[in-house]
Amino acid sequence: MKVYQIVDRNNPVSEEYSKISRESFQSLIDDGTLEFIDFPAITPEHPDFENIISQYEWRRSEMLGDMNSEKDHSPTEKAGMCSHWELMKMQGETEERFLIMEHDCYLVNEKVFREMLEFIDERQVCYANIGLFMACYTYSPHCAQWQYSLLKDQRFWINSGPYGVAERLFRNYTDHYLKKRNFLNIDPTVIHPWSGCDTLGFGRKVNRHFTNHDLEPEKSVPNPTTQVVSKRLNVTQEHHRYRKEHIESPWTRHGYFKVID
Repeated sequence: MKVYQIVDRNNPVSEEYSKISRESFQSLIDDGTLEFIDFPAITPEHPDFENIISQYEWRRSEMLGDMNSEKDHSPTEKAGMCSHWELMKMQGETEERFLIMEHDCYLVNEKVFREMLEFIDERQVCYANIGLFMACYTYSPHCAQWQYSLLKDQRFWINSGPYGVAERLFRNYTDHYLKKRNFLNIDPTVIHPWSGCDTLGFGRKVNRHFTNHDLEPEKSVPNPTTQVVSKRLNVTQEHHRYRKEHIESPWTRHGYFKVID
């Protein structure tokens, strides 16, 4: 399976995170399970940055981590999200399914990761998020095409980070497309982290698995990837609406991070 990894090769921090990330997946690269391909990250320095961000409808963030701030998304946050939106568009334009990864995606459970790749392929799962936040996920081509049209052509509101926006887009895909077609006889249509993000949920409604803690034992599957955070490297995005401690020490923001040096 091809992996499009969002990397800024002009940024030494992004480049080093990508190296750490790919080392964690080395056995899957060596046996040909995964083929990593750079997706050049959109950054505020992109010569067409203003035109790129103007394609979307940006609104005040409702995300809890932003503490109801009236501030707009930072330029690096917008740039990061636009990289995800471009990959959604790209998936909608090709029938070859691929994984999307951020530069800091880190493999923590190889066995489960391999099982999930097989399961997603066999069941043709429409949206499978098998990482922490948006570190590692994949759409079916039709799901990507439908959601990108809603996002861009119908000016779907971007009022959170990419994780929340993708969840809301898939809710709309579920309510306005899948439900009307008997879910295309696909079950599950979605794999998505539960609210603790260390366990995966399976179903046909992403919001249930986003919030519910009442796991069925046979469906208690550990999340096989996370994000690595280096205390030495810090992070590449400016989150100016986060609490002070999360800005100064980003590795404290979530308990499932892989924290190094």
